[in-house]
Amino acid sequence: MPVTPPIIYAIKEGNLEKIMTLIKNGEKVNDIDIYGDSALIIATKSGNEQIVQFLLANSANVNQQGVSGKTAIMWAASRGNIPIMTMLLNYKGSGKSWNPLNKNKPIDVNMTSGMMNGSETALYLACQSGKIDAVRLLIERGADINKSSGIGSTPMTAAWSGKHYPIVELLQQKGAKQISDTPVPMGPELQRIIQKDNNEKQYELQKQMQMVQERRAEEEANGINMAAMSQAPQGTGYTGTYSSSNGSRPAGQSMGSRSGFSLGRRRGGKRKTNKRRKTNKRKKSFKKRRN
Repeated sequence: MPVTPPIIYAIKEGNLEKIMTLIKNGEKVNDIDIYGDSALIIATKSGNEQIVQFLLANSANVNQQGVSGKTAIMWAASRGNIPIMTMLLNYKGSGKSWNPLNKNKPIDVNMTSGMMNGSETALYLACQSGKIDAVRLLIERGADINKSSGIGSTPMTAAWSGKHYPIVELLQQKGAKQISDTPVPMGPELQRIIQKDNNEKQYELQKQMQMVQERRAEEEANGINMAAMSQAPQGTGYTGTYSSSNGSRPAGQSMGSRSGFSLGRRRGGKRKTNKRRKTNKRKKSFKKRRN
């Protein structure tokens, strides 16, 4: 049964000091976990820039593929992590001799995942996820904007399918071609779609802001009411404001009464009145029997 190397645990813990000690004591920088992801991939997925930088400084393999076929740059691009993407793209290799396993080579920005559902590049994943800054960076570093995924999809169609219209426009400006079965609008038609999408997003944003304002107003009103309740005299019953056809009455005034008696007092008064009536009935009954 596969065993997870100590360096993988240290990376997941974010313990850079422990990682440095392990590497110093001979731990392999390109070790993988039980699922097949390398130390560099795990550090990239966790977003820990310091650990990524340390692994690269110790000759980590930037082109090593994980269980999903993705490399570190693919994970960073799909999540739009520009600092880690920049580190990976700046990696020039360790200076050691190259070999067929891609160890110690500079990064291959156009490498594909090679999975059965399509060969995705870092640029394709960035377009699919809507990470426009990652798209710009990859194009600047030589990413092929027309490279097909192997199932007829390109970075532009990936952006179009995800409704990431600004990325579609950027790719068209950089010379992306229509090489897919899925037609993508261009020029004025694309501009109209972008404007419509922006209007819809603006409308949704305004609705959300209105809901937030209404919620705040309700919370403030509840806060004022609670403050009034805390300051009302004790034993006055309900301390809010009653609303009826006669208008609103202050706290403590009984429903349908203009005397200002509290509900508590009114209930107490009813009990006393009933007791007096019973007593009077007994007295009358006693007098009748005597007569």
